[in-house]
Amino acid sequence: EIIVWVSLKNSMIWHDRKLVFIHIPKCGGTSVRKAIQKKLGGKHYNRTWLKGWKVEGLHEGHKVWNQHATYDRYALTVPNDYMYIAQVRNPFDRFESMWKHMVRAKFTDVGFEKWGNDSIDALKAGDWQSCFTIRQPGNISDPSVLFKPQWQFVRDDVIIFKMEDKNIWNLLGLKETHLNTSPGKCKWSAKLFRKVQQFYERDFEEFRY
Repeated sequence: EIIVWVSLKNSMIWHDRKLVFIHIPKCGGTSVRKAIQKKLGGKHYNRTWLKGWKVEGLHEGHKVWNQHATYDRYALTVPNDYMYIAQVRNPFDRFESMWKHMVRAKFTDVGFEKWGNDSIDALKAGDWQSCFTIRQPGNISDPSVLFKPQWQFVRDDVIIFKMEDKNIWNLLGLKETHLNTSPGKCKWSAKLFRKVQQFYERDFEEFRY
């Protein structure tokens, strides 16, 4: 077994372009990340902020990407002349995507309406663990990253792209791709609509949704 401790320099940074991509969960970032990785070539490991960057089976030439590092986690390790970009999403659509991800990963089998109401109540009480009704993921140190408001990942000097506008692909000069998608719309009650709107209020305001 090979265990390597890796620094942040190999995370979601495109050094040739002096570009840092901040991958906010459930905002289409997997498609962007994989498109960049394909352009860079080589072998890639994708992890979510494992303490100490413990990665098993890493070989020479493999790159480790911190999938959901925030601006603050990059700031002291990236040169000042690098550009930061991030992609955001309508919080209602993002919340639907959270639930679909939880079902697909077998973290919950609760329907959208009940899961949504219960989860918002739990998050407001500081109890993100209760969002996982079957099991909790064992491969990341902070599963709560899935539910964090989008504004917590960025700072004022991050260039923001909206997923709905698809403009990030023009900046990157890469072919638009769509991965990790789940079809279908969820049925919203007025109660759940208000809860999500209130809990993610700052996302609605800062990103003008």
